[in-house]
Amino acid sequence: MTWLGDALGRIAEDMPDRDLAARAIEIHRRRRRNLVALTAAAVVVVTVLAATVGVRALPGARQEPAAPAPPPERSTLRVGVVASAAAAPLYVANAKGFFRQEGLTVEPHVIPAAAASVPRVSAGDLDLAQTDYLATLMAAENGHPLKIVGSLHQARPGTTALVVGAGSRIRSVAGLKGRRIGVAGLRSVEELALEATLERAGLRRSDVVLVETPLPELIGGLEKGRFAAALLVEPFVSQGVAQRRTRVLADPMTGAFAGLHVAGWMAGDDWVRRNPATLGAFRRALARAHRLIAEDPGQAAAILPYYIRITEPAALRIRQGIYPATPDLEELRRLADLAHERKWLKTPLDPQGLVVPPG
Repeated sequence: MTWLGDALGRIAEDMPDRDLAARAIEIHRRRRRNLVALTAAAVVVVTVLAATVGVRALPGARQEPAAPAPPPERSTLRVGVVASAAAAPLYVANAKGFFRQEGLTVEPHVIPAAAASVPRVSAGDLDLAQTDYLATLMAAENGHPLKIVGSLHQARPGTTALVVGAGSRIRSVAGLKGRRIGVAGLRSVEELALEATLERAGLRRSDVVLVETPLPELIGGLEKGRFAAALLVEPFVSQGVAQRRTRVLADPMTGAFAGLHVAGWMAGDDWVRRNPATLGAFRRALARAHRLIAEDPGQAAAILPYYIRITEPAALRIRQGIYPATPDLEELRRLADLAHERKWLKTPLDPQGLVVPPG
């Protein structure tokens, strides 16, 4: 067993040297890995720089700076708006200075309902106006030279409601037979949806009487007994319920009307031809507001107290719709088809010719 003892002794004597050698090899390997990684990174950087220089050196690859937008033909715009949550992008754009940066001063003029903008735009009293899409389609069918120049609002569950007073004995839509209903404007998308709601309850349009009343006065009209029910949009839907002044009977924007695009911007055909740069500036500023609201929906709610009598906490609790930045032709066709089916439009209508394309 002497040979085994001698071998074990030699192994024991070699251990420190073997540990040191192992550590040295590991250090060498680690340094080698680091060197390889640094070399690879350097190659990547050099390659990217070379590619960049190469691209810059390619003939014809030079990018000229974008030409500045032409100045607007007019600097001050009279714009019709309805005092509702749908108008929020215009007020956001004004508050953030987006219009001013485009060389525009926008003066909002409150109108009682979107349909009321048709005669004022046609007469030149307003440069542009918030419009109920259905009002524009019907006006176009009747020969009014109007154009849809932008999008504004899309309905969502709860943004429109048929309501009664909180203490009303009416418990269903069927209970409205022979009663008066307050509406902000006649011949609107909301009225078309209300007609369908009445029919689902077994009523005809002729079974009720519609009373046109400015939107902010509808809840007060209910309480004074001017009508038995009212057709509201936000923020008045949430406000009436929160204050225990109203009770919701139905949401008309359901079924075939669910998610319908309801509001946009309108201008006269002649105005559009004469003011292309002004229209471009207006749409660019609004597009920035729409993007801001899409990123932070609280921007739309926060602006409400600046143009509607509502507290900030109440504004933050409303059910917000969607604010599409551009008109959706398929949605406009869906609305036109619904209006034709219900005989609000005499003939089938393709809205494409009414929409001013981007540019």
